[in-house]
Amino acid sequence: MVDILRQSARRPLIRMVAAALLLGALLYYADPSQVVAALLQLPLWFVGAALCLYVVCQILSAWKWQIILRAQGFDASLLRLFNIYMAGMFCNNFLPGSVGGDVVKAGWLFLDSRRGDISVASVLLERYLGLAALGIIGLLTIPFVLARTPPLVALLAAGGALFLLAIAVVLWSPRIFAVASALLQACLPQKLLAPIMRVAEVLHRYRTHRSALFLCLCLSVATQLVIAAYYWLATDVLGAGVDAVFFFAFLPTLTLISIVPISIGGVGVREAAMVAFFSSVGADASIVLAAAIAVHALNTALSLYGGVVLVLERRWHSPLPKSAISSLQPQQLP
Repeated sequence: MVDILRQSARRPLIRMVAAALLLGALLYYADPSQVVAALLQLPLWFVGAALCLYVVCQILSAWKWQIILRAQGFDASLLRLFNIYMAGMFCNNFLPGSVGGDVVKAGWLFLDSRRGDISVASVLLERYLGLAALGIIGLLTIPFVLARTPPLVALLAAGGALFLLAIAVVLWSPRIFAVASALLQACLPQKLLAPIMRVAEVLHRYRTHRSALFLCLCLSVATQLVIAAYYWLATDVLGAGVDAVFFFAFLPTLTLISIVPISIGGVGVREAAMVAFFSSVGADASIVLAAAIAVHALNTALSLYGGVVLVLERRWHSPLPKSAISSLQPQQLP
């Protein structure tokens, strides 16, 4: 953990300033008084619902991780993986750098299993499955919103879903990836190419475990659906009146935009994208911004459980080498 904290301390100031400027601009655009008024309208039951939805997402993710690990011969209890996952979420929210929860999860798992191969591979595979799930959801829901959104928004939404699905297909097929890798090597710097090659290598290793992969993909789809429903519930409670299908259709592109590494944890970037997309379909900017802020604040507060786990477990050192840490940088994979 000491190594992780040292790496996370690098160049955080620029991203913190960017996040603050983006949020400031959004508040100016949406009117701070209206945003505050919307936040004060959130009922207490929504906090309880948010807790349940957040926990469900983490349980589904921990279950998916458990299946991935069992496919490689390592068994861990669901509670154990849930705690590790929550510790990773805590680090994602509170470490102000490029190295966050993925490194913590892989490092902690290595301390439990002493198997470096599955420690990093399982985290990378989970990232891939999330990418594929987003593409599938977007592809299935885009036909329902194409005629109900402005052309540019429809193009961005469809493009995001197709882009994620195309990446998933390229990484899944060794033949297609062999052709694509030559193009990638010519176009991408090594820093970006290395994690892509690593994900393909991991995925091809798991290709023989098709039933496990299919179940994990279904769990990934379920997780992403819960996340979209979570955001829809927040805006619906505040009276935005936006059809739930838009949250599923916009999710892939919003996820891609939010991982652009220009702020801390996507703060500001995610909210700006949500305001732009949902305003285009009739939602009030103040309500969308208030809902985004409320969801992020609740998620951050609930992830404090992971900080408690870290303190109680006293796992303050990461055994992972720098090469493994660089392949797990969260802004490089959705």
